[in-house]
Amino acid sequence: KVELQAGVNTIKITEDSMRSKGQYFRDFYLLFVEEIPSTECEEHTYDSFAHNKWGICLYCGYVDDNHEHAIKDGKCVYCDFEITEVEVPSVFDNDGDGANDVYHFAAALPERFTADGVIHIDAVKDVQSTSHLIFDPSKGGTIPGQLPYPHIYCSDMSNDELIYTIYAPEAGTYEMAVHVRIKDQKERGAKYTINKGTAAEYTFSTTYGWNTADDAIMLRNNDFLIGSYMVGIMVELQEGENTISITCAEGIAKNQHFRDFYFVKVGETCAHEYNVIESVEATCTTDGYITYACALCGKTKTEIILAKGHDFQNGVCIVCGQIEECKDHQLNDEFVCIICGKNFHLTVEEAIEIGMTFEKGKYGDIY
Repeated sequence: KVELQAGVNTIKITEDSMRSKGQYFRDFYLLFVEEIPSTECEEHTYDSFAHNKWGICLYCGYVDDNHEHAIKDGKCVYCDFEITEVEVPSVFDNDGDGANDVYHFAAALPERFTADGVIHIDAVKDVQSTSHLIFDPSKGGTIPGQLPYPHIYCSDMSNDELIYTIYAPEAGTYEMAVHVRIKDQKERGAKYTINKGTAAEYTFSTTYGWNTADDAIMLRNNDFLIGSYMVGIMVELQEGENTISITCAEGIAKNQHFRDFYFVKVGETCAHEYNVIESVEATCTTDGYITYACALCGKTKTEIILAKGHDFQNGVCIVCGQIEECKDHQLNDEFVCIICGKNFHLTVEEAIEIGMTFEKGKYGDIY
């Protein structure tokens, strides 16, 4: 801005003693503007269409209490508002200090998620599929005092699909912290398919809502943005390239909205608290098993229960009631043992193979 008098004015350009290089010039254009008042306007003028300018007077710079924050380095340039980071608790102690790790996160500044070796996937920018919807905050208005952010989702009850590629430095279990937007109190869900179309493919689904969130997977409700949550899910990744496909969850009318995915490699430092989630008893002839899941990290383990074998007493198993097979079978005319009930509809070769001998001709061709 320069102040000029009516008539002839001169502009002299010289070297700046603090700079080693001078500026190169081609043209100058002078545009007359209205005088900007030195005091506040009697009636302020706002540009509601200019990004990060709503609530700032175009002429005097007055800042309205409900202005849209212009964030730089996490702070508003017009007021003392500052984006605060919240603590996101993990169920692991990877640093070995005896306490579960704590991540730090700000919904409006997703790059500030802090964790050693974290892999960040931007749900909007990094999506590889085309069948989905994106919420653009510039079209959705703003909430005074808060920052909107874009998020992506599958159309409700559709065949839409979100596809992402994750490169894992090593194989193992990763804590997938998902930054989701829960818009209302309706139940929302999603179906995840890891490494679709490969030998390592597996699927799982999650459902949660504003008031019905599963505490086992919900890490944190970020109060800065209404409905902004961190959801912790354990996933198994292979070394190198992995894919995650997200589709509609079966039987859930509303779909989840996503903003970011964070993958943190977990170690074996969790003080596991295992609970039985499935069990099958062993029989006399087949093995059983018990499957446990850790209430803290979700890791599972299976214990095999070996078959015990029959316990025969007086020719009958006291465990399952199986009749003990005879040592000397007594067959009737139907070639069935009248003692143990074993059926001997055998060929001559099969009978000889098991060592059976009978008087020739007594039972036709069976010896």
